Amino acid sequence: MTLLAAIVLVAVMTTGCGGSKSVSGDAFSPAVTQYLEKESMGMKVAGYDEVSEDGDKATAMVRLQDAEGMTSIKVKWKFTFSKDADGNWKVDSAQEAK
Repeated sequence: MTLLAAIVLVAVMTTGCGGSKSVSGDAFSPAVTQYLEKESMGMKVAGYDEVSEDGDKATAMVRLQDAEGMTSIKVKWKFTFSKDADGNWKVDSAQEAK
């Protein structure tokens, strides 16, 4: 019985319990941060759940949280991006994910 419990524990620890995963969205963070500041949303990036790039267009599912860190609540938003003339990403649209 103890061996079975140890095997289950190792399996859970190595595969996780369905927690949120983080994907690299570092290239988009400056654009998202600028958008959030411009819109006076009082939010900051908590992480990226999905990022897809197709040439000079991209989409990202972004987890946002309170900029002051007063709560641990995170909301998910869908951002679409395009590259500007200098090759930097800019936000084309943003909406709360359903």
